[in-house]
Amino acid sequence: MPSAEHELPLEFVRNNPEMTAVLLEEAHNVELPDYDTVQTVSGDCADLAPKDYRGDAVVCFAKRDGRNVFAVVFEVQRDLDSRKRFSWPVYHATVRARLECPTALMVMCPNLATAEWARLPIDTGHPEYALKPLVIGPEEVPVVTDPDRARAQPEISALSALAHGGRKDTGEDVLLAFAESLCVLPADRGPIYHDYVVDGLSKTARAF
Repeated sequence: MPSAEHELPLEFVRNNPEMTAVLLEEAHNVELPDYDTVQTVSGDCADLAPKDYRGDAVVCFAKRDGRNVFAVVFEVQRDLDSRKRFSWPVYHATVRARLECPTALMVMCPNLATAEWARLPIDTGHPEYALKPLVIGPEEVPVVTDPDRARAQPEISALSALAHGGRKDTGEDVLLAFAESLCVLPADRGPIYHDYVVDGLSKTARAF
């Protein structure tokens, strides 16, 4: 059964799919095409592959006329898993074929070791075709210290609190901004975000 540590980042994406645009632009300088809507869609890759191939989440950016302009396969990876280097290209290729638009593979990793492993290019065997995941490790998560931004992007603020809450220079401001973000969340969502962040904070961050 997937753990809360795996499922909560996916819940962030489902609650606010726009956060993938923020991460693409700020962490990897990916300029998205003009779009009108953004939503999560089915991550099932059973169209072209066995049914056990399913991406964690898929976000689709589209125009009002229904034309898809960009998609993101969003994966959460907490540990090294060599099998993912075979399944991730399946997720990417299948979603790209199904939605018929440019597609990126984004992998969120909570620790540096997993992030370094995940960012290695995947050699597919086809000449000049290697898939390089766009990794969001602790170093790629935006540092959110502005309370206004935290209230506007509570999911990004939660990730920031986990990644940077223990920093000596900005950790306290990051945590205070996250506390502000909780004020704008629905009553059934705020406690979940709070507990997820508190459970994952380092000892240094808990001391603030």
